[in-house]
Amino acid sequence: MRRAMGATAREFDGLAKEAILVPLTRISGVKHPWRLSDGVGLVDELRVKAGSVDAENKEWETLLHSRNRTGVCLASLVKAIRDDLLVIAQREGEDGFHGLVVPKADVDILALADGR
Repeated sequence: MRRAMGATAREFDGLAKEAILVPLTRISGVKHPWRLSDGVGLVDELRVKAGSVDAENKEWETLLHSRNRTGVCLASLVKAIRDDLLVIAQREGEDGFHGLVVPKADVDILALADGR
């Protein structure tokens, strides 16, 4: 599922740990506990809202980098995007979740509002 989403292992782990993506079952030994449509659907949902940004633009960063830099959780970032409170873009030449980026300055404002 991670590959189909275009997410790194750490991005996928973050989405799972914050219950943005939830497995169909938590029974150990199940080979494929994830519904592919959930992961691909998340990327498609976010991509619909995404503009385009140059791949070299350093004022934008991935959602995981934003979380790590500011402490604002992925769930809050995704919610802000869904609520049109945070702009999202797709880096030119990068498909999938890893290519989705947000403006650092806007995430900094969210972090301040969140008391960080």
